[in-house]
Order: sequence, then C-alpha cells, then structure tokens
Amino acid sequence: MGDRTLRDVCEEARRLLDAERYSEAIALCQEILQYFPQHLRTYRLLGQAFLAIGDYEGSADLFRRVLSADPEEMVAYVGLAMIHEEKDHLEEAIWHWERAFELAPDQEEIREALQRLRSLREGGEKPRIKLTRGALGRLYAREGLRQQAIHEYDTLLLEDPERVDIQVALAELLWREGQREAAAEVCQDILGKLPHCLKANLILGTLWHGEASEEGGKALLEIAQALDPENSVAQTLLGPLSPLPPRRVRIPPEEVIPPTEEVEEAAVARPRKLARSLWERIWHGLIGAKPSEAAHP
Repeated sequence: MGDRTLRDVCEEARRLLDAERYSEAIALCQEILQYFPQHLRTYRLLGQAFLAIGDYEGSADLFRRVLSADPEEMVAYVGLAMIHEEKDHLEEAIWHWERAFELAPDQEEIREALQRLRSLREGGEKPRIKLTRGALGRLYAREGLRQQAIHEYDTLLLEDPERVDIQVALAELLWREGQREAAAEVCQDILGKLPHCLKANLILGTLWHGEASEEGGKALLEIAQALDPENSVAQTLLGPLSPLPPRRVRIPPEEVIPPTEEVEEAAVARPRKLARSLWERIWHGLIGAKPSEAAHP
C-alpha cells in the first residue's frame, strides 16, 4: 500500500467504526498516533471505539483529553454522558448531556436523553428543556448575531467563570468581531487552564505572530499544528489571516498494528441503560461528524 493522507486514514477509521469493526478501527488509530501522537481527531475516534467495546475507563480518559484541547467537542460530551449514566452517576451524566445540548440544541436525541435523566432526578414527567444562556449564545452566533451572543457569554461567565467551553466560544467571536485585545485576554486565561486548547493557541499565536512576542506566538502555533497537522481548524477559524497554510499530510505505508487480546475479546455492546433505538440514532448520527463540526458556528 502506498503513502496515504492523514485525512484518508481517519476516514477509513471512521468507516470501520460505522461498520462496527472496532478492533480494526482501534488498530488504525494506534497507527496514526505513532506518527501524530497529539492528533485530536484520532483521539476522538479512539474514544468512540473504546466506548463501543465497553472500555468505559479508556474511553472516558480519551474523551477528557479531547475536551482539554477542544472544549466544544460535542461527541466527547455525549460519550462521557453515556459513560456516567452507565455508572449511575446521574448528576454527572446530566451535566454532560446539558453541555451537548448547548452545542446542538436542535438534536432531538440529545434533548430526549436530557429530558429522561432530568425526569429520573426529579421523579416526575419529562420536564420541558429550556434554552440556557450557553445554548442561546450559540444560536445567536450561528445566526450572525455576534453582539447578542457575546452578551450571553459574558453574562454566563460572570455566573460561572470556569466554563472554559464558553470562554472558547467567546474568544472566537471577539476574534471575528475584530476585538483583538479582548480576544487575546480571553485566550491567555483559557491557556492558563488548558494549555493545549486548539482555538486559543491558534488565536493568540496569530495575534502574536509578527509582533514582539513572535517567538511565543510560534510556540503556540506549533502546539496547534501538533493537534491538527492539516491545519483544518486554522483555515476555518482564521481564514486568510492564518499563519498556518493548509497541509496535505501523509502517513508512510506500514503494517497495521494488530489489536490487543483485550480488544479482540471485548464484548461489543451499547451502554445497557440506553434504549437501543436511542443508542443507534445517537451513535450513527454522530459518528460520521468531522471534528467538532456540529459544535462550531
């Protein structure tokens, strides 16, 4: 087999997941990480595969790694919500479903899961799910109403300053609105909490590029490129202002790493507390998404 692009190999791993060929998908993801050990999309795919074979600890660790670099990754929130529900951690499951709902309030499956768990907690009929400030801000952003979105994010952060996902969304809007100093300040705060946050590294690295802090900016951009070697997020986020051009990254031909015995012997099963129809709709609906595409305006 000749050289393959990173994008093609990731797509193959996704197809293997969709076909429920989990051990092959895991082996392919492990191969990718040999060459790109911080590749964010591969960690997400691997987390999905571990969840599917019932390795909840491994899956949770991978999804948490993903969120440390992309706090807006909806698939990671959904995966962690499923894992916490499986472990009877009701409050934690609800919290993660709420974050997923804010990122995709139009996803009926997520709304249903959140309603079901809130009903269990409150001991009554399924409650009506209202839009939170986070969800409202994201809806405003998607409609191009950036000032309204910024207001919602600022208000929410006054109530809960630890919402790094909202800080990332705010930093992006400030960047898009040309409020460079405010965006830089938010990004610096984010990186004090999550040093590998992809968007914060990209925005701050770009702002420092060509200035007195150019060396610091270069280091931030190197972190970002390690997470996203093709610079796809840089192109979407920064457009023509991106110091990182699009890249066609290749993986050398190599024998696929054989799956471990644990993977081969693992029972493939959905989390038992989710109805099969709900599991299948969520899983197959989200599994084909590109990194964070559902999460970003």
